[in-house]
Amino acid sequence: MGPPKRYIFWPRCAFQMMCLMLVKAPLQLLPRTKPERRPSDGHWSFLSRVKATGHVDDCGLLYHLPGRPLLELPYFHGAMTVKEVTQLVLYAGEFLIFLNKDKNLETTLAVVDERSEVICKAIRQNKGSYFWIRPEDEDLRFSIIEHMIEYYITYKEEIENNAEFSAVLSKPIHNPSKVKNLLLENSKTTKDLTYCYENLSDDDVAKLLVNDGDYLIREVPTEDGNAYQVCVFWDKVVKMAMTTSDVPKELLLLPRASEFEPTEGVSRLDHLLKSLTVGNCVVDGVQFKRAVTDLEKEESMRSRQTIMNITRMLGFTEAFTAQMPLTFPNRQFNLLKYRAPRPLHLLPYYHGVTSEAIANSRLCCPGDFLIYINASTEKLCVASYEQIKAFQVWWHTNIWCSVETGYFWIRPEDEKLKLTCVELLIAYYQERQIPLQDLSIKEQLKDQRSRALFCIVTPIVNPEHMKNINVEYTDCVEELSYHFGSISDGEVETLLQRNGDYLLRNNEFGQPFLCIRWGDKIVDHQIPYSVEIGRTILPRNSEAGPVESIFSIDQYVKALVRCQYSVDGAVPRNAIQEYAWERSRFRRREEPGNLLDIA
Repeated sequence: MGPPKRYIFWPRCAFQMMCLMLVKAPLQLLPRTKPERRPSDGHWSFLSRVKATGHVDDCGLLYHLPGRPLLELPYFHGAMTVKEVTQLVLYAGEFLIFLNKDKNLETTLAVVDERSEVICKAIRQNKGSYFWIRPEDEDLRFSIIEHMIEYYITYKEEIENNAEFSAVLSKPIHNPSKVKNLLLENSKTTKDLTYCYENLSDDDVAKLLVNDGDYLIREVPTEDGNAYQVCVFWDKVVKMAMTTSDVPKELLLLPRASEFEPTEGVSRLDHLLKSLTVGNCVVDGVQFKRAVTDLEKEESMRSRQTIMNITRMLGFTEAFTAQMPLTFPNRQFNLLKYRAPRPLHLLPYYHGVTSEAIANSRLCCPGDFLIYINASTEKLCVASYEQIKAFQVWWHTNIWCSVETGYFWIRPEDEKLKLTCVELLIAYYQERQIPLQDLSIKEQLKDQRSRALFCIVTPIVNPEHMKNINVEYTDCVEELSYHFGSISDGEVETLLQRNGDYLLRNNEFGQPFLCIRWGDKIVDHQIPYSVEIGRTILPRNSEAGPVESIFSIDQYVKALVRCQYSVDGAVPRNAIQEYAWERSRFRRREEPGNLLDIA
């Protein structure tokens, strides 16, 4: 195995260190321009920026991220009564948005004031389709509800100006139905899963699955007994994704992005489906988004969970601990709070195949770390940084994987943990604060903080991780990096190679539309522009929801990418840049073999 590599350098000057700190900060957290300040409280003068641009879409409320439609907001709870809402919000500052059943599905904001009382305020739209809660909000011209909510959170605005008690938005209450799609179930067998059905016909499956990404498991008879079949709805068709036994003999493999990446897997079908959901992975032309549960099973499991919680609250810890291996078969996943693990290539702190020098350049504070594949050795490594007295130390440690068992480890004793995913291994070292090297090195350094040395603390996000959803600030469609103008169908076929690749092109009238590669077809998606309000309309799930709009076509496209929204059976994921394509085409022309062909 060999000892991990160390890089020790004398500290740089203060100016260089400051430059490194600025480079480390994610691009989306840096404002493009520094607006004037409010003389009273020191906040940014948001109103001045709105007046300068004419609307809030380009005012940095979400930094470089696009606004999401209401149905994709984690704190949107759908249709509810006020009585149901009061059971979800408890503490001052907590809030959510819902469609009020008591008032003809009116879009409503619920927030708890400092008296711990729930205040419900209607979110209204004026003739220009701008949203407002207080009359003065109309001057800000919010065309997306998320922008308005972020404004209230960022500037701590009161919901009611003349109220006796303060009501400020501080903590969103997430919709549990959206969160549960990412969490593993505490079930001993596949049959016990809340979305596993017995004796379900094809017609019954078609009735249960109605939206792209809806999926369930059904039992099917086989020669060797019962097996379990995964059914998923996509592009108006129910597809049979996979069939497996209750307890597979081998690990169910997670997707990989390249042959250099190690093979990760999980032991149960629920783990696999939830991992695919968390990562928005594309498998055979479909995505898994929402498990359609059996309501009776779900209620039964909720009752069992309530009994367990009461037992724990009453202090029966010994009995509770004794039952842990039986009631919690997924104990290793408590490292991720029972969220399903993501494949390696989807981890934000995975930096792909790169060199040690580039990995070092991205780490500048003690505890910083990232994961990468060493371009020289082709091994998966953890790069971390420490500052010890007058030294700066970059440490590179290999991540190993057992060929026989599929378990990942850094130290040989880690193998007994039976961690089959890299994210679980990193979470273990991060939570337990276990050093990445042996004690002899620390003793040689003789530092008082030796116990905390070489423990990974802060993951450094790959600069490429956010590139597909960062907004391009331009009012001209032709200036967008993925706009190709008027190109032929053949050129589009050549440019779009992978599922989710997309670009903008013009039709015969010079109007842009979106082209997305999905499987063996190219999906053409017309931009839903409204002539009446002069803006592009964001998606919504029903006529009951409000109409949200955006000025920028790029923000509309990036919203689809950020939310992984399915349009006409295709999901945009990766923009094909025109300048990169032109550069690669120019290089091909310069190659000697191609020069002969041109001549």
